[in-house]
Amino acid sequence: MNNPLDFWNARYAKARFVYGTKPNEWLASCIGHLESGSLLLPAEGEGRNAVYATKMGWKVDSIDFSESAKAKALLLAKAEKVSLHSYEIGDLSNFVFKSEFYEAVGLVYVHIPSEWRKDFHQKIEKSLKHGGRIILEAFDKSQLGNNSGGPKSLDQLYDLNEIMQDFGTIEWLHSEHIGSHKLKEGDGHNGNASIIRLFGVKTDA
Repeated sequence: MNNPLDFWNARYAKARFVYGTKPNEWLASCIGHLESGSLLLPAEGEGRNAVYATKMGWKVDSIDFSESAKAKALLLAKAEKVSLHSYEIGDLSNFVFKSEFYEAVGLVYVHIPSEWRKDFHQKIEKSLKHGGRIILEAFDKSQLGNNSGGPKSLDQLYDLNEIMQDFGTIEWLHSEHIGSHKLKEGDGHNGNASIIRLFGVKTDA
């Protein structure tokens, strides 16, 4: 199955939740210290983070290119008795984001090919209000040797310093590479992993 959309639609069409139903722990810990507002979650998948954030009082805009992902997210929201504000189907490579609109953006394992990664990150940066926060967790390039999930291409894995430099108006309040992290997010992310975590605030350009 060479078409990425076909791959993800097939993966999300299964009854089980590939990455579980609990939120990503880094995202949850970060938004737990913030006053709720508008939150953007690109590549949200099955809705675990959107449902959690909604329950915490956030107004969440989710985006994914998979119809199956959206269907699973709506099922999870119904089971958790919440109503998602917005879940759009779209391709992140050409998606038009609202400008200076969000109090926070969560990038949870959003792995973008290097050819358009920086452009995507700068669009994300522009979508934040002044003082808005960015929360990121992703696989480091050394994840390629692990079987706990993530892209199988080095090009789509991340280097902490490179990612930080993609954003021109973000003051990084927290940045770390964790070479040995016990990841347990459903069957899709399970085992020892090499990850990066970032948390920052948008300052003046």
